[in-house]
Amino acid sequence: MSSTELQELLRQAIESAKSGDKARARGLLIEVTEADPNNEVAWMWRASVSLTPKDAAWCLTRALNINPANRQAQEWLDKIRQLQDQPPAVTKPLVPPSPELLSRPGSTGAHQVTPSPDSPTVSDLPSFSAPPSVSPDRPPSPTPPRAATTVQAMPAVTSPRPVPPPVRPLPEKTGEMEKVEPSLRPEPPPGAKVILAVDDSLTVRRVITQALESHGYRVITAADGYEALAKLKDTTPDLVILDVALPGGMDGYQLCKQIRAEKSRRGIPVIMLSSRESFLDKVQSRLAGAAQYLPKPFKTEDLLLGVRRHLKQ
Repeated sequence: MSSTELQELLRQAIESAKSGDKARARGLLIEVTEADPNNEVAWMWRASVSLTPKDAAWCLTRALNINPANRQAQEWLDKIRQLQDQPPAVTKPLVPPSPELLSRPGSTGAHQVTPSPDSPTVSDLPSFSAPPSVSPDRPPSPTPPRAATTVQAMPAVTSPRPVPPPVRPLPEKTGEMEKVEPSLRPEPPPGAKVILAVDDSLTVRRVITQALESHGYRVITAADGYEALAKLKDTTPDLVILDVALPGGMDGYQLCKQIRAEKSRRGIPVIMLSSRESFLDKVQSRLAGAAQYLPKPFKTEDLLLGVRRHLKQ
């Protein structure tokens, strides 16, 4: 893809993000960053339209690897970490730094970015918000003294405090789901087909799990490629449902190739999910070894039909 075509894709992505069409913006920005991994502006915009803080932090890290002097990326990354560590509070907008940040020469070894007059810049990005700082040394407000009163002594009456129910710890990994109460999830029949669903969206994993388990399949899930490979060491699924855009540096195409590289897993059918519907993406999924390409958003009926067809049921 030529630099002119990449610049046009980036322009369309930024326009989509500004107009509120974040799904289209994400798809275009993923395409730009895959074709040009050193495009700092694209990584910044991809962070701004990410679905999860984890994915946004990963995109900002990629931008900092390209340009360690990018103060805006560092500030956003710090705010994301701060928001994850603190309880919700009244927020105030974080004003992004000036657009000269990316064009100003940085320290030795920093990546230099000199955008053209018509090129999109990071200054147009939407700002994150963070809780206002609270000074720990601020003295508490004085309490006005109450007027002294005389009361007759009476026997103290105490009532037992209600014992709160035990707090159940949250699951450490969202890739397990999803740890719903076993009594609320249908029990798969003996010999049920096992399906591995890999998607960074917890909502999508839940939709897939509920749709397939209600039809007698057993579903295991993973949130990224590395977690999926760990699950494959313990279980050999009958089919894999795989999202193209995964966080952490391993996308769906790369994961599909790794699944195919193992001789014992070459016969496992893979259904690829993607928010992009270009002919090139479909060809790329076929070259990676996928049996089917299903665009997002998908209907559960279409997903079930594909699963049954590839499992020859």
